[in-house]
Amino acid sequence: MIPFHRIWSFRSSPVLGSMEVRLPTGGLRVVGIYMIGLLALGLGLGLGACTDSSEGPSTTSPDPEDSDPPEAVANLSVSDRSQTSITLSWNAPVNTVVLGTAIASSEYLLRFREGIHTDAWSDTDWNNATVVEDVITPAAPGTSEEMLVEGLTVDRPFSFAVRSLDENDNLSPLSNIAGAWTAAPPRGEWATLGTGLPGPVKALETYDGRLIAGGINYRTFGAYLRAWNGTAWEDLSDAEFSGGAFLSIESLAADHSDLYIGGSFRDVGGLPADNIARYDGTDWHLLAGGATGAVESIALFNGTVVIGGAFIAGGRNGGFSQWDGQRWVLVGQAPGPAIAPEALLVHNGELYAGAGVWFEGARALNGIARWTGVAWETVAGGVAGKNGHYVHAAYSSGNDLYIGGAFDTAGSTQTSGMAVLRGGNWESVGNDAAGVAEGGKELPYVHAIAELDGDLFFGGNFGVAGSHPASNIVGFDGETWYELGTGMTGEQPYVYALLAHDGKLYAGGQFQNIGSLEAPFIAVWEPN
Repeated sequence: MIPFHRIWSFRSSPVLGSMEVRLPTGGLRVVGIYMIGLLALGLGLGLGACTDSSEGPSTTSPDPEDSDPPEAVANLSVSDRSQTSITLSWNAPVNTVVLGTAIASSEYLLRFREGIHTDAWSDTDWNNATVVEDVITPAAPGTSEEMLVEGLTVDRPFSFAVRSLDENDNLSPLSNIAGAWTAAPPRGEWATLGTGLPGPVKALETYDGRLIAGGINYRTFGAYLRAWNGTAWEDLSDAEFSGGAFLSIESLAADHSDLYIGGSFRDVGGLPADNIARYDGTDWHLLAGGATGAVESIALFNGTVVIGGAFIAGGRNGGFSQWDGQRWVLVGQAPGPAIAPEALLVHNGELYAGAGVWFEGARALNGIARWTGVAWETVAGGVAGKNGHYVHAAYSSGNDLYIGGAFDTAGSTQTSGMAVLRGGNWESVGNDAAGVAEGGKELPYVHAIAELDGDLFFGGNFGVAGSHPASNIVGFDGETWYELGTGMTGEQPYVYALLAHDGKLYAGGQFQNIGSLEAPFIAVWEPN
């Protein structure tokens, strides 16, 4: 029996003896041989040859036997956002296939919820979500599509899902969930500093009223130390750094008269400095033979200079050594050259150190420790995490001690990459408690902390802070996180150093651009 109910319509073709048939979207579903006949009044029964329709498969008439829904959208994503809108993109899904040709859906349904809900939605979530009106019409399957959703609240998170219908109102499964924040009103803007610097900035400091930057010179494979004179960068002195295959400036510290530099170098201006030196504004001075390995951190503590790194200082093997003006004194038991402390800080008159895990005798010091004057002791249990337990940065703000690094917990508090010590216990930073997250980064961590006009700033390698987007740098006003423009971009961008100076925030690291600005390795944020 010929299933005439499977044919939507037919009409005479301009070609004599043939006719054109428009097939259902679901195609000829019954396996077998189909014959099409036309009983023309007065002409008898004739057979015509099927030809392709120039109009293609119709999507206006339902196929009563089509109960298969369209495929789900699998690549819904956010492609752009403004203060009141978010642009979504996806590829048009397949409705069904007719004679080898993929057919488009008939209609899209798009909805959103406030908040970042990237896990799969339930039917209840979908039913309770806000409907987006005037959704675009589905294009041919596989076509890239964009949809601008307007009228959203400024600086709020939203999540989106899309479904599609076919001509029989068969509803597709839910798409993946895409979420983003609308942009916040700008709190400042980025500016460049001259033509930038010749390589990654590892340390920033102020000395003699000027901004000082030190790092790795990609052009000469050496170290550099530059001062910003307000209009251009200039060498701090005529001294050159030399010696060793991997030269860099890693740490800086200054008081009212002297600038201390640490890193990986053998000579400064021909003097055998060995990784640590002092500059008095005119001349360089040695510190008793220096250290045998890179000096990663420096702190000025009780009139002395304390350094941290993987070295033997003054013949003493240790991660920490103290220069008393004439000789090096070991600070704590020697943890061995494997430990490389990257953070040294004086907080409430006491010396704190951030590193990985090291031991004071049989006691493990988990990432952050305090010097008692006799030994190092752990601080409120220290930090831990599946991706690491390293403290890269520490910052003192009043009675609060902030730390940043690569960790998942501080003490008993779940927090990623940042924490604050209050009243002897670690707390998360901010009300949304999550710390930093990947946002496209392989391993999120915080490497630098600074404070400006009461706001805290965190820099490192991350894409999210709390639940807020943040491209390697973020601000915190005590209640909410906020973006600093579009943050740092470039190949493997990182922020290694932050410094507040003259009412501005300076950021240095491994990056090439700030938004549309070309800013090699250094930029300045000027608050509104």
